[in-house]
This record gives sequence, C-alpha cells and structure tokens, in this order.
Amino acid sequence: MSLSPPLAPSINVPLTIGALEIGLMFSGCLFGALTIQAIVYHSKFQQTDGYLTQLMVATIWLLELGQLCSHFHGIYYLTIIHHANLVSPPLSVGVAFLLSSCVGPLVETFYVSRLFLFSSRITPALVGYILTLARLAGWLYLSSHILSIPSFTSFVETYGLLLEILLSGSAAVDLVVAVANCWYLWKGRRRLTGNARGNTLRAVIDNIIGYTIKTGLITSISFMITLVCFLMARQYRRLETMRVAESPK
Repeated sequence: MSLSPPLAPSINVPLTIGALEIGLMFSGCLFGALTIQAIVYHSKFQQTDGYLTQLMVATIWLLELGQLCSHFHGIYYLTIIHHANLVSPPLSVGVAFLLSSCVGPLVETFYVSRLFLFSSRITPALVGYILTLARLAGWLYLSSHILSIPSFTSFVETYGLLLEILLSGSAAVDLVVAVANCWYLWKGRRRLTGNARGNTLRAVIDNIIGYTIKTGLITSISFMITLVCFLMARQYRRLETMRVAESPK
C-alpha cells in the first residue's frame, strides 16, 4: 500500500516538478553571483554611497535569500513529503512569490531615482514611480491570493490573465525606464565640451548607458521568457486535459 498521494492523471511531472527543480538550480547559481556582488559592493563603496543605497542592497540580498530558502522548502515538500502532489501547494511557495514580488519594484525604484537625477525633471520620475507602484500593487495582490490557493490549477484558471498582464507590464516598465534613462544621459552627453574633462565625462556616460541598456534588456527579456513559458505550459495543460477527457473510459 502506497503512503504517498496519487498523482493527478493530467499532471506531467517533467513539466511541473522538473521545471521547478531546474529553476531552483539556476536560482541558486544566480544567488551566489548576487552574494559576490554584494560583498564586492560593500568592500568598495561602503564609505562613498549613502545609507539608503546600502540598505537597499542589503534588503535585496535578504529578500533573495528568503526566496531561495522558500523555494528549497517548496521543492522538498512537493518531492519528498507529498511525492509530486501538486493539488495542495505548501505555504512556502506563496512566501517565495511574495518575496520575489518585492525585489523587482525595489530595484525599479532605484532606476527611477536615477531618472530624476539625470533629467532634473519631476514629471518623468513621477510617471516612473506611479508605474512602479502599480506594478508592486499588482504583484502583491497576486501574492496574497497565492498564499491561500487550494491548488495550482485553480490559481492558474482564476488569476492566469492577471499574471500575463503583470509579466508583460513588468517587461514594458523595465524597458521604458531604461530607455528614458539612456535618453536623458545622451542629451547630457551632447552638451559636454570637447576638453579633457568633457571627454572623461563622455566615457563615463557611455559606460552608464551601456550598463543601463544591458540591465533593462536582461530584465525585460527574462519577463518575456517567463511569459512565453507560462503560456506554453498553460496551453499544454489545456490540451492534456482535453486528451484525458476524450480518452475512452
């Protein structure tokens, strides 16, 4: 007699548990890179940057640590304690989603603050803050419902459209803020003179523009890849459900 709950007939383990485990491995590697970046930052810029920036870096690291620990618990719960039973997800899955929902808007706030610094205008920064707050509110709303969902299936069926909107909206916000930062940096670069100091500042601005483009594109592309994977998995589940329903009894 098996002590483990049976799998639902329409659940594909490689596309569910397998995807979670692969994502967890990548998350662990990226968290290691984030830890190295945090150590290097505090060793080089602790005396020059303000307390708010240092607090933001420490907060992001703690949020990512909590998210990774929650993911580990969720994987252990699904694969060991309940043996691939996806009907009742653990609370740690919702906690991980909640923590990750705070990281993106927090980083976006930093980029919007730079937008105000580069443009010296309140309107672009105000629009950026409003978009960031709207993004945070949407993710927190979704996270609050993940904490109380009876199953993954019911969550996808109820909030799938909202998740698609948030993923595409987050990709758009990251890209718009990055483009706005590059635009105002380029305008400032054109006003520089051709002396030695101006050439030095041009080189610095070029590096900042390149970094802004890369970070904006990476985050936008990651959101779009997540959206595409979610849509493909959702479509696969619909087709699998139809196949099971039409199969002979």
